[in-house]
Amino acid sequence: MTVPPPLPPRRSTGFAPRASSSGSPPPPPPRPSQPAQQQHQQEQQLEQLKYQQLEQRYQLLEQKYQQLEQKYQQLQAQQQQQRQPQQQPHGTPPTPPQQVQQESFQQEQTVLGTQNAGAASITAVKNQPPLTSSTAWTEPLFYTDGRGTPTFDAMMKEFFSRLDTQGTGYITPEQYSSFLDANEFLTEWNAWKKCLKADWLYTAEDMADYELKSVFEGFNFDHKVVVRNAANKQLPGGGMPLLSLAGFTDHMALEYASSADEHLRGLNSALLHYGVWPERGPIPRHVLPPSCPPQLQSRIDEATLRCTANAKSKLNALKVQASLTAMGEQNAVELADSRRWVTTTTYY
Repeated sequence: MTVPPPLPPRRSTGFAPRASSSGSPPPPPPRPSQPAQQQHQQEQQLEQLKYQQLEQRYQLLEQKYQQLEQKYQQLQAQQQQQRQPQQQPHGTPPTPPQQVQQESFQQEQTVLGTQNAGAASITAVKNQPPLTSSTAWTEPLFYTDGRGTPTFDAMMKEFFSRLDTQGTGYITPEQYSSFLDANEFLTEWNAWKKCLKADWLYTAEDMADYELKSVFEGFNFDHKVVVRNAANKQLPGGGMPLLSLAGFTDHMALEYASSADEHLRGLNSALLHYGVWPERGPIPRHVLPPSCPPQLQSRIDEATLRCTANAKSKLNALKVQASLTAMGEQNAVELADSRRWVTTTTYY
């Protein structure tokens, strides 16, 4: 039997032995698809748009601050022109005889009727018979320092009761603004009505509430702040200010005592509009201060400076907030970009 020859030795392939499955390296991840890159670009564009919106908001606030400074300078210049070198103290005038007082009242009724010709309410008052001295205005409404007397406080309480129809102890900005309209206040003197304009982010009521709240805070008029509409985007530092009876009385005392000549006609119109003390007739000029008391003028100057300082502080706070927001968003974008870079370049 013939034995077959031995097989030749096996040639080496040049490859190392295959490692076990447990030690094999993971396969490289797939490259990111084209839609993922497009989504990343869209996110970057969105972040850039947000930053531009913050820049526009900052510019708007800067413009409002400049307008406020200009108004303050104009107000200060007007006050210096109106200020007299010598202030006469205001005291209780002597009570005139009954006949003289009736003639004076008739003359005031005629002036009011002429100025408001065509108004039925003024005509009705003009046709009333002369009042006796027991029902006429015989005592001043203000002390020499501009504070209201008990008679003035009682009159303001009557006004307030007609405004606060729900008996909450506070009046809304709308009720406050309507009272100024009844007093024939110009729009530029009505902070809430003047600023009732919508912004690109906030409603007209929110913008007007913000300005009125700043006035109440600057002059220290007693009030409280509530949220007008929780569903809307809230204005930082804003809120709806509600004026109390004490704040309302203090506010109107400052208005009437500082500018009696400008507000006397409007005050009498408000008496007729709300039906307050009709038996007394119109308020005569001599029960109001002859000019703005020095103490009251000092308070107005201090409050105006305080309003300007508060506006600057709020503007700076908004600047910081906008800067931090933009910085945080930029950091988030950079962090997201770095993570994408690491993920997409690790296996290349």
